[in-house]
Amino acid sequence: MSETNHAQFLRALDGSQPAVAAVARWLVAWDRDVYVPQLRRAPRPEDAPEYTDHGDLFVDGHRVEVRQSLVPGWTCAADWPFKDYLVEHEARVHEAGHEIVAYIEVNKELTHVGIVLPATRHRWHRKQTKNPITKALRMSLACPLDCVHFRRIAP
Repeated sequence: MSETNHAQFLRALDGSQPAVAAVARWLVAWDRDVYVPQLRRAPRPEDAPEYTDHGDLFVDGHRVEVRQSLVPGWTCAADWPFKDYLVEHEARVHEAGHEIVAYIEVNKELTHVGIVLPATRHRWHRKQTKNPITKALRMSLACPLDCVHFRRIAP
């Protein structure tokens, strides 16, 4: 990864922390045991493999991945701006195996989430996407919107 891409990645990582905190607060309000690991930032691109996280947060001891949406305004399937829901890039899903119990995307306003559970994996399909940082094409996994649980997380 180039220095420029690494800097962009770190900005995106920092930018995702409000989403992780919002999901953690919501889950704690539901009496769930939530652990948010300390954020570790690789000082140089070549150090990145040593800083790979193993989950954005853990709920009752189970790994959950959280992503901050860059698209404003969605709250449910009816106003979701795409025809399907991007779960995660394929390599990351395969690396994690069955370790992840939920993939959660938080809207830009931090008021709503879309949650995909691995039980729907049989309905996921491959989709070519562009890495937002490197702009390189990669294979991702997506699912139909009826596999997504949309929830309000903030008043």
